[in-house]
Amino acid sequence: MKKSIAAMFFTAVFLTACGGGDSGETLINETKVINEGQQLSYQIKQPGTYRANITASNHGIIVSWPGSSTCPGSSAETKAYTASCVFPSTGQLVISNPTTLGLGGDEIVTITIVRER
Repeated sequence: MKKSIAAMFFTAVFLTACGGGDSGETLINETKVINEGQQLSYQIKQPGTYRANITASNHGIIVSWPGSSTCPGSSAETKAYTASCVFPSTGQLVISNPTTLGLGGDEIVTITIVRER
């Protein structure tokens, strides 16, 4: 009995330290600058469920997922965005830095895209 409890404890500690187990394949994990009025696009090349975590530094970004009908993009500028989306075929993730009469700033964005399992 003591060995079973010790084994369960070790497994729980090990999985917690490693991020809780297998949550998917990280496809993108990067920081980029998006100039005012510009956008970044990431191709979704295989059907599946994808999760995006995006943060922006300045005024915010707008996110859309062309090719998926289940993905809630951002309807207004946001500084933090997280969503999971199902793609029945190919598609893309688009991150835009909208222009504000030429007075907006560049955005430094951190982007993580994971294909969930």
